[in-house]
Amino acid sequence: MTFGDFLKDQEQAFHQPCQFIGIEKTPTMLLSTRNKGGVPKSSAFNILKNRALVKATRKVLPGSMHAQLDNFVKSNFFKKASLKPSQKDVLSEVFYRDIEKTSTLIGRDLCEEWQLNDSFEKVNA
Repeated sequence: MTFGDFLKDQEQAFHQPCQFIGIEKTPTMLLSTRNKGGVPKSSAFNILKNRALVKATRKVLPGSMHAQLDNFVKSNFFKKASLKPSQKDVLSEVFYRDIEKTSTLIGRDLCEEWQLNDSFEKVNA
């Protein structure tokens, strides 16, 4: 299973390993976004990245309330970070061999699925 598979059907992706190891599926197992990442929408919000502030709120607030606050802050004051095409190319080139090995291991052509440039194969040979 790839992360993309997980994103397409989180419930199935979660319950499939449970079934494999013999754990009963329970309706109380909720799937929610945790540790959502991103970059501040404005430099004025950089203070919200301060680890000391995060640790302090974690000590003061109950876990569920801290998680709600964290999700609120990240949803309203952060934006999703994305790679520039040149960064994606560099990472694809660096990890091409690993992606090929993973493809062989799981029996899927991830290079094809992810439309990776096969010129990386020549570079990494």
